[in-house]
Amino acid sequence: MDTDTSSTAPASSTEVPQPSGQTPKKGGSKLMKLILLGVGGFVILIAGLVVFLFMFTKGASEAAEQVIDDLRAGNCAVIYTDQTTAAFRSQGDQALWESECSRIGAILNGNVDQEGVSVEGESGQSSTAVVEYAINGSDDIVYDVTISLEKVDGEWKMDTFNSVGRTSNSQQ
Repeated sequence: MDTDTSSTAPASSTEVPQPSGQTPKKGGSKLMKLILLGVGGFVILIAGLVVFLFMFTKGASEAAEQVIDDLRAGNCAVIYTDQTTAAFRSQGDQALWESECSRIGAILNGNVDQEGVSVEGESGQSSTAVVEYAINGSDDIVYDVTISLEKVDGEWKMDTFNSVGRTSNSQQ
């Protein structure tokens, strides 16, 4: 009696044979594409939001910068007549403003850092903005300057101006 002592070894690989020249498909590639698309979409969304916010605050920021530039250049009459609201002008006369403006402009001649811009507006109401600066003064003090603006007939106009000395430059 002949007995067959050879045994067949079980297949140790679960790899499915592929036609020649092809590599096995990986199931994770679709998942990776979806992840990359999601990340890319999120980055585009954030970039769009940043651009929108910049454009939303740009006009108010530029108007406040013009006030600061004119203040430092001594163009106080221009600020009063062209860059302020009627409410600002009703609080005092032009001579008083020009006197204060000249005094402040001579002091605020150092480095200017814009520290914040906020813009608010509701449908049917005029938009308002607040722009905040830190400006080094010639008297060795850093001044916190706040300019409140109101949008009047499509243009940003200064409604209030406030400056408060914070610290001396040598203490920073």
